[in-house]
Amino acid sequence: MVVKDEIRNVESCLAPICHLCDEIIIVDTGSTDGTPELIRAKFNIDVLHRRLEERRCLTKADVRNLAFSRVRTDWILHIDADERVDPRSLLAFREHRHSSDVAGYFGLWRNHVGDEEPFDDYKCFIFRRNLKSRGLVHSNVQGDIREKASRAQWFPQMRVDHYPDSRQADLKTTLYKKRLICALQHEPHWHRYNWFLGYTQFQCGEWDSALSNLRLAFEAQSSFFPVERLNSAMVQAEILCATEQPRQALEILLRARTFWSVVREDFEVDI
Repeated sequence: MVVKDEIRNVESCLAPICHLCDEIIIVDTGSTDGTPELIRAKFNIDVLHRRLEERRCLTKADVRNLAFSRVRTDWILHIDADERVDPRSLLAFREHRHSSDVAGYFGLWRNHVGDEEPFDDYKCFIFRRNLKSRGLVHSNVQGDIREKASRAQWFPQMRVDHYPDSRQADLKTTLYKKRLICALQHEPHWHRYNWFLGYTQFQCGEWDSALSNLRLAFEAQSSFFPVERLNSAMVQAEILCATEQPRQALEILLRARTFWSVVREDFEVDI
């Protein structure tokens, strides 16, 4: 785990599952609310301390990889303090017979945002310790899995509930967009940033800017981001339909279908 000022969350996150983990490694990035002290008192864990770097767009990938490098077990469960893991998921995982070519497992990620209806997504929560988190924003291990010519699978028993803090949502969105712009300046080839920036701009009603970034994401030739490219096509189509451009929407959907036929065997596209 990587934490900062999570005193309201961390105990509820760890208490149900800590007895199912062989070791727990936590990096604190500058808490001022007593989070490290609570972890020490409640779980007898001494956290590592590192700061996020402005010049690295406040990425958590570096400190996550520091934590991963300290792991001695074969598998890593990576979670955030505002997530709740169903203990039955870990019990099922411990009993599972793992194929040697499977490097990670995706599970259900159910998001509870304020008073809205929960919505489901997916996330690679468990993976082998030789993998690294990649990307300055929204870092994950999928790129490393692809580069190592390995694969990940869906784990049907895996469920994690996510309870993000919806307070100061506008400020968080502003910071998020700044970080994505920073990341694109550092790694313009990492077109995953274009997808997330375009989707955020779409949600904020900035449709012209959104289309620009979504087009860049979809036109990217990298095989690292097939899901992001397909997602970018779908949101482009939604904007084009909403702005009464059905022919252009159909064109992008047909191109997306052709691309899907090429990448449909990718492990994440399959999921």
